[in-house]
Amino acid sequence: MESIKLKAAFLYPDIFCLNGDRANITALSNTAIKLGVDMQIDRINLPDEMIDFASYDIVYIPSGELKYILMVAQALRRQKDRLQKAIESGTIFLLTGTSVALFAEKITRDDGSVYEGLGLAGYECRERATVYGDDLIFSATVFGEEMNITGCQIGMIDTFLNEGTAPLGKVLYGYGNHGKGDEGILFNNCLLTNALGPVLIKNPWLTVAMIKQVIHNNNMDVALPALSWPIEESSAKKIWEFIENKEKPKR
Repeated sequence: MESIKLKAAFLYPDIFCLNGDRANITALSNTAIKLGVDMQIDRINLPDEMIDFASYDIVYIPSGELKYILMVAQALRRQKDRLQKAIESGTIFLLTGTSVALFAEKITRDDGSVYEGLGLAGYECRERATVYGDDLIFSATVFGEEMNITGCQIGMIDTFLNEGTAPLGKVLYGYGNHGKGDEGILFNNCLLTNALGPVLIKNPWLTVAMIKQVIHNNNMDVALPALSWPIEESSAKKIWEFIENKEKPKR
């Protein structure tokens, strides 16, 4: 069988370099190999570089400091039409941590100053006065597959969804968007999440779901091998047991 060739873009790793999230690209590459997929990954370093987003199957944007999020949002505004074209044509976007703010309608800093995001979905982000950190576990249906996603959250923003904007999932433990039960944003093929970890290392079933969706979007008639993830499943189980124990009232 001829190998399946896909393309992914890894945006601004030298600017957005918090929380070890570049390991998500390693997870994407290694999982693709296990599935028999040839995944070309292009590293894009400069926000001013014009990108044919629609030529990519997956675009990943990791977390970064909020001041750099604002800078990149301003730079990407020049090619917002390219982003929209890619989103409409089926490119999968994964944004983690503070990069969620890139696609927001507006971003409010702690000092009250307001900045425009790219406005690609109906929500806004507000900088927190303090940083929140803890485990984050949520349930989600991603491309038709139900799953629990385990990660951690180092929250520097709160995210508020407009009416009609769908969350990515529902919080089982942790803070999520703003402590009220919803986590992330899901629209078209865009997955925006507060989950770090890195999330694709800890949840390979999410990576598999993304690759399967790419194959579906490209109308490829191929069957991928079934994979098992005993280490990652055991890790998720141990994390949940730890959370249950620390949640029990002390006597």
